[in-house]
Amino acid sequence: TQPVPNPISWYLHHLPREAQLASTAANHVVELVCPLLLLVPYRPLMLAGGLVQILFQIILIISGNLSFLNWLTIAPALACLDDAFLSPLFSKSSVQRAVALHARETRDSSSPAQRVWHCVRLWKNRGDSRQGTWVR
Repeated sequence: TQPVPNPISWYLHHLPREAQLASTAANHVVELVCPLLLLVPYRPLMLAGGLVQILFQIILIISGNLSFLNWLTIAPALACLDDAFLSPLFSKSSVQRAVALHARETRDSSSPAQRVWHCVRLWKNRGDSRQGTWVR
């Protein structure tokens, strides 16, 4: 879990004292306050919390500090970015296909009991010798 310095790390290490103090204060705010925003069920605050977390983690990755942990921290923050926020990043045809797929799935959805029964049938069928996919 040691930091892996890169050429940019040297420049960040030699920033003026005021910048170092500001980055420390920002670190405390982002790590202590922003995670709470990820839990708030109010879209603008959740988006802000997710974006701040992602930006902060990317800065840490660029600085060469514990980047694997930072990638892991980005993963739950991505869940804060909803479809309305992410759709401009994709082509219109991709968005239309996703909307159509979602509409079809919700239209064809079965009850929870039917889904459980289907899973039970699949589980019971897992060892059927006629499938040829399971090794005995």
